[in-house]
Amino acid sequence: MNTLIRKYLPSCTTGTLTVNDQTYFTMEPIWISNENNISCIPEGIYKCVKYPSKKFGNTFLISEVPEREGILIHCGNIVKDTHGCILIGNGLYTNCNNPYIICSRKAFNRFMKNTPDNFELEIRS
Repeated sequence: MNTLIRKYLPSCTTGTLTVNDQTYFTMEPIWISNENNISCIPEGIYKCVKYPSKKFGNTFLISEVPEREGILIHCGNIVKDTHGCILIGNGLYTNCNNPYIICSRKAFNRFMKNTPDNFELEIRS
């Protein structure tokens, strides 16, 4: 099973994403009752499909999220870069008040190259 293991911090939600034996670091907004654009999505099992985003280019859409749509996995470095989506990187710096993702573009390119066009993802803490 492909997994995203989360850690809930006061300023954001971080995690370790493992897909097809490749590991990445993630950042999402904090949990705010699944509110649109400001909350991470609920823990659960989701289908992810390759998706041509107008803003981010080819990426992955996380589908069947309760009461939400348009949740993507994409590049970004700080929690303000996401509006409920999952940012991906090769590392995570958390020794400050504003954690950030390291080498996001490089990790995203590796993710796109090594990930099948659709997969199932379990998100848990």
